[in-house]
Amino acid sequence: MALNGILAGLVGITAGADQMSILGAVIAGGVAGTIVVFAIIMFDRIKLVMGVRVDEQEEIEGLDVAEHGVPAYGVEHAEF
Repeated sequence: MALNGILAGLVGITAGADQMSILGAVIAGGVAGTIVVFAIIMFDRIKLVMGVRVDEQEEIEGLDVAEHGVPAYGVEHAEF
C-alpha cells in the first residue's frame, strides 16, 4: 500500500513538475497518495459486493470480444 501511495504521489506531480514549488509538489504528491490509498480500500470493499472477475466463457473468448465485439488477436494465437 505504501508503494502504491508513493507511486501515485510521483504521478500526481508529473504533469506540473516544472511549474510547482517544492511545497506545492509535496502537497500535490501527498494528496494524490492519499487519494489512491482510500480508492484501493473503496475498490476492495466494492470486490466483496460484486466481484471483479468475468464469467468463464468471457474469459475464454477474451474481453476484447465481450467489450468491443471484435478479437484483438488472431485465432491462431489463442490457447485453449
